[in-house]
Amino acid sequence: MNVEEGLQAVRSEKLFGAVECDVEVPAHLKARFAEMPPIFKNVDISIDDIGEYMKTYAEEHRLMTKPRRSLIGSMFGRKILLATPLLKWYLEHGLKVTDW
Repeated sequence: MNVEEGLQAVRSEKLFGAVECDVEVPAHLKARFAEMPPIFKNVDISIDDIGEYMKTYAEEHRLMTKPRRSLIGSMFGRKILLATPLLKWYLEHGLKVTDW
């Protein structure tokens, strides 16, 4: 099953389960999802990944001395495992699957 066949099966609900794929918000929709990015994923965040204000706070209070795993909202997911109903929602709202 190629990518387009798989996506059509998800859209028509002929495929149900979980799919590992790459998904992203296209550039023209980023403003729409700016306040609440639609893709959630667990990532390791280090002190170098946070803004200057929080970096200063963390250094002053000796926080984030090593990376920590956190759930974040994002505009893309790589090799992310998605339930097909969620993937269908993403497709209906204009997100693009770039790899299957």
